[in-house]
Amino acid sequence: KRAQELQGLDKTYSGTIRLGVETDSGDATGAVLKESPVPAATAQELKELFARLVGKRVLPVSRFSAMKVGGKALYKYAHRGEEAPEVRREMETSFWDLTSWESPEAGFRLGCVSGTYVRSLAVLVGQELGCGATLSSLRRETVGQWRVPDVPFDPKTFRYEPAAL
Repeated sequence: KRAQELQGLDKTYSGTIRLGVETDSGDATGAVLKESPVPAATAQELKELFARLVGKRVLPVSRFSAMKVGGKALYKYAHRGEEAPEVRREMETSFWDLTSWESPEAGFRLGCVSGTYVRSLAVLVGQELGCGATLSSLRRETVGQWRVPDVPFDPKTFRYEPAAL
């Protein structure tokens, strides 16, 4: 019972986005679909881009997500090679800060409401820059008022690991 209550709370994440790479899942575990040159963006330009993307927007949900359509999780369609219905969802960020920039990796910290897919936001960054992007690491820092213990986190060595299927 308590797990469902926690899922509905706002969350804070930190992680990295790799520019110039597009994957079928929107994260580093997916098959690479395309690689493109990364534009010569400055940290200030990326900060401004993240600031412009704060707020509400409707975005496609990754076909590798656990969201259910017709009682079946989208990732089940994807893993079976079946065509999955495209699902779009309103996502909302309350803040999105650039924490590091060493091309092609942009570190970030963001706050969002429940139901926001950070992979979708990473893909959006790549679309905005015209070079594609994928989520390369992700760490949930808070859920509502609860915080992850202060454990050292190095986004260069930590990689996003999806839940086992």
